[in-house]
Amino acid sequence: MWQIEDISGAVGVVATILLDASQFGKGLPEGFEGQKESGFSFFEPNGYITSRITDKPVLTAVTESQFKKWKEKNIIAKPAVFIYKA
Repeated sequence: MWQIEDISGAVGVVATILLDASQFGKGLPEGFEGQKESGFSFFEPNGYITSRITDKPVLTAVTESQFKKWKEKNIIAKPAVFIYKA
């Protein structure tokens, strides 16, 4: 299981929104105890959306509806660290 730690004081950037239906149901990769990976947490004006292990601030929508909703919002990505806890 991955534990997510947002980086305190990290500056957010505007996220890139992509559409890729093949990503539906794709979870986080398996890891080993203590493994750390970099990623981003994504936020809309009303709050948290999700976090992803990724090297770029890219949020992938899996439906056309989700893509349109996210493109209309000012989604911000903030750097995060994922730590695997067995």
